[in-house]
Amino acid sequence: MLVACAANHPQQPAQPITKKSLDIICEWGTSKFNLCAYDTESEMIQALIDEMTLDEKIGQMTQSIWHNNVSPEVVREKTIGSVIHTEGPVPGTHVADWTAKFDSFKREALQTRLGIPLMFGVDAVHGQNT
Repeated sequence: MLVACAANHPQQPAQPITKKSLDIICEWGTSKFNLCAYDTESEMIQALIDEMTLDEKIGQMTQSIWHNNVSPEVVREKTIGSVIHTEGPVPGTHVADWTAKFDSFKREALQTRLGIPLMFGVDAVHGQNT
């Protein structure tokens, strides 16, 4: 939902990001939270934070290791914000196995009340397990 970077001409001042400059999905999650009701990215973010319960905020700040009893259903139920792969079992030997595993987590995250997308990480120091 956040714009990570914007292409601005180096000699022009940065322009504020507005919904008119973004191609966004308006309704998110099971509550159909409407991001398009807000004019700027800052207003969208603030409205989303204001809408979140304390449990949802805690969940979004949580990064879980996928193979430590964290299932796609747990991601949805606890509104977990990030899943990481570290040492331990791998989802499979092929890219398609990894994609299938983490897509199942992603689908559940999008089924939460606010539908906040899940972040993924891989901790592969010097290529460990890769």
